[in-house]
Amino acid sequence: MKLKYLILFAIILSLQSISVAQPRMEIVGGDTVNWGKVRYDQSPITFNLIIRSTGNDTLIIRSINTSCGCTTAPIDKKELLPGDSASMSITFNIPNHPGIAKKMINIRTNDPLSRNRTVYLMADVIFPLKFEPMQLITFHGLVLGDSMTSTVKITNNSDIPVQIKEIVISDSVFTTNLKEDDIIEPHASIEVSVQAVPIRLGALTGELSFKTTHPDVVRVKIPIMMNILSEKVDFQ
Repeated sequence: MKLKYLILFAIILSLQSISVAQPRMEIVGGDTVNWGKVRYDQSPITFNLIIRSTGNDTLIIRSINTSCGCTTAPIDKKELLPGDSASMSITFNIPNHPGIAKKMINIRTNDPLSRNRTVYLMADVIFPLKFEPMQLITFHGLVLGDSMTSTVKITNNSDIPVQIKEIVISDSVFTTNLKEDDIIEPHASIEVSVQAVPIRLGALTGELSFKTTHPDVVRVKIPIMMNILSEKVDFQ
């Protein structure tokens, strides 16, 4: 009879131990990664986030999802014993426009108090040049054998002149009116045009890039996109 009670007592202790064994997740440094002021040409920016298992049971990272394709967050391990840590390598591609950039990473775990945890990413993008309507050159309705010009307005929002240097255009079908040593005065604008004369059907992408003398804008890249679907028709 005494042995029976001892066995029952051991079972109760075991059940109590199981009932309080729980995984816990700690994000070292908190839920927000703030890079502060960053320049566009610093892209991509990175951060090594540490996740720690602070419970008394194995912590399992079930999934990691980012809010956009501009962010990646691989982790070096997904099962953490009590007291163990994992490293998440966050890479964030800076958007090509000024202002506060915000993204999120969602982490799903088996922590009963933190099954879905969000990590917030923030950066204040410094970019003295403004592009209108956008930092992109596109061509629409262009047929083989024709030429077309597309433009983008660049405004210097800074208080110092910006001089253009080392212009590179990626394909011989494109030409530009932008010239070496062109200057954009403070709070003034210039209109940059790109002319395209396609020599083949299909999609064609390129890039207009140049350096500047502004300390916060080392190099500017303007993608060029067009899709030639038809040839020129001669009705004579």
